[in-house]
Amino acid sequence: MRSFKFFAMIVSTLVFLAACGESGPKKVTIQPVGNEMKYATTEFTVKAGEQVTLIMDNVATSPAMIHNVVVLKPGTDVDAFAQACLAAGESAGYFADDPNVVAHVPLAKPGKKTQVTFTAPTEKGDYMYICTYPGHYVLMRGTMHVQ
Repeated sequence: MRSFKFFAMIVSTLVFLAACGESGPKKVTIQPVGNEMKYATTEFTVKAGEQVTLIMDNVATSPAMIHNVVVLKPGTDVDAFAQACLAAGESAGYFADDPNVVAHVPLAKPGKKTQVTFTAPTEKGDYMYICTYPGHYVLMRGTMHVQ
């Protein structure tokens, strides 16, 4: 009887520890709609300060459909930022380092995945995300809601 109680105590402790363990960052996968310049996921929600792994799963098949995801702070001049990314060029992955960037998932060629893990802003609000590959940002937009 004594060994049964000890065994039960060990099992319940392990169950408790497993329940309390870290589950890891929240995973959010963004895909394009086939070979269109359009995100299939146009919005998602995260908690303020939460760890997030943002994944670009490029399911496109056309070689011209290279995509990324760049999350921007509210109030960012998106046109100016996109122009800076274009000016940065292919060698920079069509990405310009900017203080308004919350997260940047690098370019993914068709059939490939790229990702980044970041901490969601502590300021609640709506954060636009775009694709900065040349010509895509006008159509490829979405919103990350921080609650």
